[in-house]
Amino acid sequence: MKTIQFDHNDKHYTLEFNRQTAAELENMGFELAEVQRKPNIMIPMLFRAAFAMHHRNIANSEVNELYEALDNKQELVTALVDLYAYPTNTLFDSGNLNWKKM
Repeated sequence: MKTIQFDHNDKHYTLEFNRQTAAELENMGFELAEVQRKPNIMIPMLFRAAFAMHHRNIANSEVNELYEALDNKQELVTALVDLYAYPTNTLFDSGNLNWKKM
């Protein structure tokens, strides 16, 4: 799994997506293709959703404060996109059960 981790005000945060949290984000209207076209909507939505796996009950005001405090935001957004894409990419991983079309 891929994560983003940081500490702020004596709290440790782990941002991560699994298939469930990625699907929840998509159900809220997130579209990866829209990040560049609608950054004011999609980037905050992506950042907020990255907390769901480990910090589901975090307040929006705290999420906003954390986003403002983090540096290198362009790299942060790239890393968030990678986090979001990771569980989707695992949908195409090969398993060990063979199948055939009849």
